[in-house]
Amino acid sequence: MTKKEVPLKSHERLDRLEKENIDIIQSREVFSFSLDAVLLADFANIAKSRKATIVDLCSGNGAVAFLLSHKTQNHITAVEIQEQLWDMAMRTNQLNDLEDRITFINQDIRQLKGIIPKDSVDFITCNPPYFKVKETNQTNLKEAYTIARHEVHLPLEDLLRTISGLLKMKGKAYLVHRPDRLTDILTEARVHRLEAKRVQFVYPKEGKESNIVLIELMKDGLPGGLKVLPPITVFDEHQEYTQKIRSILWGGQRMSQFFMYVLLCKDQTFYTGYTVDLEKRIATHNAGKGAKYTRMRTPVTLLYAKEFATKQEAMKAEAAFKKFSRPKKETFLQTIGATVTRPVIIYLEGEHPHETTELSN
Repeated sequence: MTKKEVPLKSHERLDRLEKENIDIIQSREVFSFSLDAVLLADFANIAKSRKATIVDLCSGNGAVAFLLSHKTQNHITAVEIQEQLWDMAMRTNQLNDLEDRITFINQDIRQLKGIIPKDSVDFITCNPPYFKVKETNQTNLKEAYTIARHEVHLPLEDLLRTISGLLKMKGKAYLVHRPDRLTDILTEARVHRLEAKRVQFVYPKEGKESNIVLIELMKDGLPGGLKVLPPITVFDEHQEYTQKIRSILWGGQRMSQFFMYVLLCKDQTFYTGYTVDLEKRIATHNAGKGAKYTRMRTPVTLLYAKEFATKQEAMKAEAAFKKFSRPKKETFLQTIGATVTRPVIIYLEGEHPHETTELSN
């Protein structure tokens, strides 16, 4: 996949969809995508090669659409009401050279007449606002967050009416939502000719109540026949992702690659970070799209990296190294023989001094 140069604003950062090899623009000023978007894209059973019309509603910064682009050869249309999120999605689209695969539309999904024809869509995905507006005690102070989380512009009945109007007969819609809204969703769905066919509950960990529900609806589907799929648990007893979540996030990639790393910046200062992919992360830094600290200090060069079994261990090591004084950092790096021409990378199975320039250029 070709990566293009796109501008990042001061409050923005690049995160990665590892399995899909996609860099995605996120911002602390607006609602960022999280695990629910990843679960929704995984749950959606869309056509891979058969010609189909696919629409992602309430697309945010485009996470679901980008994830779906690796599940289908069909074009995807994504609709988002917030201009800032739409702009981020557009630039992510350009960054990853996916402009011929995904079209982003900045529009209220209730106002798609003349844009997406009625009764024309085969598959819809949607990560909608979860909370009723009357839940004022939950309303976020930032307008961007409020629109993303609360039914300010999109009450549930309007959402389901819109979905039904866009879908073909027997077309399917996939939603991620809160379990305590499930009764409301299924009741209102039938009003709009939508029948639930699959439901899957997601639990943060064993022994806890479900906090996410995934729902498949079919337009003009026959009543009955609802399948409740096996539950998904996010974290195990060690607060690590379960094998199921790891598989969804990273696919067949090695699961234990959690690195703490140290870079030497152009101004001879050190930068310490955490990553699951050294080569790609360092390339991101040198493209001026990594951490804010390194953007004005490129090129950066890898000095040292160590792999850990868990994300928590890697981040703990990162935090510990950052607390070292400059002399203590220099002494440590000299002791292990780390240089810009021969960085030291310690893997779980042993130490492998690395001479390659591909990690440091």
